Amino acid sequence: MSENSISNVKTPKSIDYLIIVAAITIWSASFTGMKVAVEQAHPLVVLWLRLIIAIPFLFAGSYIQKTFRLPTKHELLPLLIMSFQGILLPLGLQCFAMKTANASTANWIIICSPAFVALLGWIFLKEKISQLGFIGLLICAAGVMMVLRLGSVVTTSSSGSFGTIGDLLILFSALNWSFFLVFSKKALKDDLPYSFVLFWEMLFASMYATLALFIIGFDISVVGSFNSRTWYAVSFLGAGASAGAYFCWFHGLSVLPVSRIIAFQFLQPFAGAIIAYMLLGERFTPWLFAGGITIMYGVFLVNKK
Repeated sequence: MSENSISNVKTPKSIDYLIIVAAITIWSASFTGMKVAVEQAHPLVVLWLRLIIAIPFLFAGSYIQKTFRLPTKHELLPLLIMSFQGILLPLGLQCFAMKTANASTANWIIICSPAFVALLGWIFLKEKISQLGFIGLLICAAGVMMVLRLGSVVTTSSSGSFGTIGDLLILFSALNWSFFLVFSKKALKDDLPYSFVLFWEMLFASMYATLALFIIGFDISVVGSFNSRTWYAVSFLGAGASAGAYFCWFHGLSVLPVSRIIAFQFLQPFAGAIIAYMLLGERFTPWLFAGGITIMYGVFLVNKK
């Protein structure tokens, strides 16, 4: 994304903070939306619909901001790669994960990404981590174990207990997103506007998803049998979580420093747990929040300068 535009110094207003909170709230509810959608539809169909619905909104944003154009030949390959690793793969993993994982625990696992970024930067980019940072990584890992093992009340054999396929997919999604953040820093020019990048990444990701549906042989006519609950969930994932939230987030980055805005991300798991309880009836124990706070403290230590 555009680091130059993000780094512009502007005076934040109250509305800017509300926009950031809106993005976080939408993302916190996205796991609940996926959980609802995959009850009736195959995860790949949910992913495909989510991307297709998002495209018109992202095109409108790019058009309004006057950033729409065709990618150059030098931009095309990075966009194709980033759309697969940064959009299709993590969203696909999350959709498949929500067949068995709990929405409340998924939100806690996702916020481990800053710790993963620091670890991968140390391994591959020779970035330094202090002794306190390594301690933070261990604390973060302990928090994840606590959340997954003790955080949820298991009511069925498939409801997100430690070690389910869904838990592991969410964890891998967070790790993959961290790889994406680490290795995409120089994939595109710094002066590319985020509305341009978001539109083309989402469009290419939808093409990948369409190809996957064709190869595997899914009949998308099943969408005709969706009930209103499923359509509400899929529409929210497309227009809200895949379009609106991204624009809100990057608007926030344009007026607030990353160090300040990242603190808002810690609101996500709290909001996600409440939304999952209200809409899905997911039950959790005090260990969910104890483990979550442990994760946050670990992430804080990892990123402490």
